[in-house]
Amino acid sequence: MPSVYRDVVANSRELFHKTGKRSYLEAAQQIGDNILEQCFHKGFFVPSKKHVFAKFDALEPLVLLSLAATSEGIADQVPTIGPTPSYFQCPFDGLGRVYDNDVVYAWVLEDPQRELE
Repeated sequence: MPSVYRDVVANSRELFHKTGKRSYLEAAQQIGDNILEQCFHKGFFVPSKKHVFAKFDALEPLVLLSLAATSEGIADQVPTIGPTPSYFQCPFDGLGRVYDNDVVYAWVLEDPQRELE
């Protein structure tokens, strides 16, 4: 799922906070539901069911936590989300120096019919 959806949820939540218009919160909740449906598999947030590895610093859980806190009226008890791209660069599997985001977390299953067990 593109990161723009995370941004839309965060921005809609902020618009609700500033204006009090529930339509912003409802839009954010719908997109949040879609994030859960499309990105939460086997207990982890991954870009799709075919991705092999999950990043433990994914922003989706923080965005959804912030959205849930806003819905419960306790948004001030959740820290502000400040996305900073994390990565490491090192020699990998004969490919030379590469970024983990490009080779590890982008790795998908070869067989489109197979999902991770």
